[in-house]
Amino acid sequence: MSKKAKPDFQSDETSRRIDGYLTQIEQNRSHMDENYTEWEACQTAYSGDQELQDGRPNSRVNIINANVEGQVCALVEQNLAVMCRGEGPSDKPFAKYAQVMLDWTLRKNHIKRKLRTHEYRRELFGTAYLKVGWDKDAVNGFGLATITCPPLNSVFVDMKITDEENLQDADYIAEVMLRSKTWAGRQDEYQGRAEYIKYGGTDKAPIFTKEKTTDDEDAFWLIQRWSFNEGNLRLEEFSDCGVLLYDSHEDDTEPFYRYNKYPYFLTNLYIVEGELYGFGDGKLLRPLQDMLNNLYDQIRITARPNRIFFDPASEVELEDWDETDDPIPCNDPNTNIRVVECGRVNPALWQLVDSIHREVQRVTRYSELMLGQSMKARTATEAAIQQQQGSGATDHKKLMLQETLIDVCYYLADLIMENCTEGRYFAIDEDKEDYQWVDPRQLNQVPVLVPPNSAFEKGHKENNPNPDPAKWMQLEDEEGNPVTKLIDLDLDINLGAGLPHNKAFLWQMVETLSRIMSNGMPIVTLEEMRKFAKDYLGLPLDDTTPMMPGQPPGMPGQMPGVPGQQTPMMQSPMAGGMGPGVQLPPQAMQSRGGGGM
Repeated sequence: MSKKAKPDFQSDETSRRIDGYLTQIEQNRSHMDENYTEWEACQTAYSGDQELQDGRPNSRVNIINANVEGQVCALVEQNLAVMCRGEGPSDKPFAKYAQVMLDWTLRKNHIKRKLRTHEYRRELFGTAYLKVGWDKDAVNGFGLATITCPPLNSVFVDMKITDEENLQDADYIAEVMLRSKTWAGRQDEYQGRAEYIKYGGTDKAPIFTKEKTTDDEDAFWLIQRWSFNEGNLRLEEFSDCGVLLYDSHEDDTEPFYRYNKYPYFLTNLYIVEGELYGFGDGKLLRPLQDMLNNLYDQIRITARPNRIFFDPASEVELEDWDETDDPIPCNDPNTNIRVVECGRVNPALWQLVDSIHREVQRVTRYSELMLGQSMKARTATEAAIQQQQGSGATDHKKLMLQETLIDVCYYLADLIMENCTEGRYFAIDEDKEDYQWVDPRQLNQVPVLVPPNSAFEKGHKENNPNPDPAKWMQLEDEEGNPVTKLIDLDLDINLGAGLPHNKAFLWQMVETLSRIMSNGMPIVTLEEMRKFAKDYLGLPLDDTTPMMPGQPPGMPGQMPGVPGQQTPMMQSPMAGGMGPGVQLPPQAMQSRGGGGM
């Protein structure tokens, strides 16, 4: 394809503006050099790829990986529940529709996978981003509000911002993405402008951390720059060679997203005063991991096997010595051969190793007991204290994540209401055939309810015999038309709410409840246990399978032990045959009827 010397759609003023953006990002990149160096060192220690040193055992005892992954699992594996409430009586009837939409959106985004990446970066590097957007082609054209977790080295924030709480006050936020010109040519928004992107990169490419190879003729850096123009959110997309591909304010000055805020959300772990980005456990644990590796190097050097030295003037062939078990005769073994026995490791080294492991727990407030690696606690009370302390640290980090997710969900809800053009059935629970019809456009036109006036109350009494007092009335404008508004939601996110997903744990809980009696009846009956095992655990049970020994097939609802019948003996699960088991009282063997799980 022949290349044109200059885009005919781009004025000289626009070209100068784009060049200014590139220079601005280059300066921002230089400003973040220290952050990049620190993050790279943390990543190297996390993966155990430290540089090998000659003449040393180069021990690689990795404590960073275990701590980071343990804390990530403790946060991500918990249940995530979205709770939507209406701020007022007008919003309350519609809040359940918003909750269904958000639950469906988070599930479609594979939110656990996104949170795993987010929490890994926050624990290791100390900071992480979440970004929201709208994919108009997703879900067969219905559209989907998306969540991504952009890499830290690809986001550039206005350098005047030194506090994560002031992120929305930034003059700009830019994100750099490696794309192909083939991909750019397929984007309708670019209107054929991709053909002006230069081949083989430009002199601006070194401003980014990962340079594309010179022989990759199809690659270019795509820069998204978000800013505000006269108070309205603006998106500009351009290449690293200065070609403007898209400008949301080119034909319309309306906000790119109606929510009119930056679609980026930053969460720090530990705060650094006066800086936008914090630091994580990777920075705190790196010195301890280096010290531990040095100690193990000393221990291995001291405790290495016996060493044998030969006099160079002796006639001993070293190859023969290695290959034979027979003794080799020597005229004077005390002169020609010297055996150095292995050294004895100083006990102080082992004490230092134990001290470092205790320091790791103190620094991260996350004990090895919670990692399942060792039992440092000497008593059950001490183990409970360590568990409680670690849970407290996890709860604090979880709380900060919940606050970020609340802001994300507000943005997601508005993106859905703004961009969806039709209703659809939303699956309420992925494990059940339960659906809810929701038209997101309804949430843009919620009827406004106000306290009733005297005229409304009078008409209400006339039209309704023996009525209850009217609580609310529909607000109308001066022309008598109903007044509507955008729904006002009170959102909350709860990590750890609800039952766990572990089926073995749930079965143990059900089994425990079946042994507890209330008013002479078991809390969970055998019939309910059978239903749980069949429907939830997926066991191949059918109606012809008797629930108790001696029960006729085809009678799953009939329970032994009813009045007038002898209660059979239940075989102990540990017994080898039909020996005596535990006899339950007659009332414990009766079904409460109806209830199932």
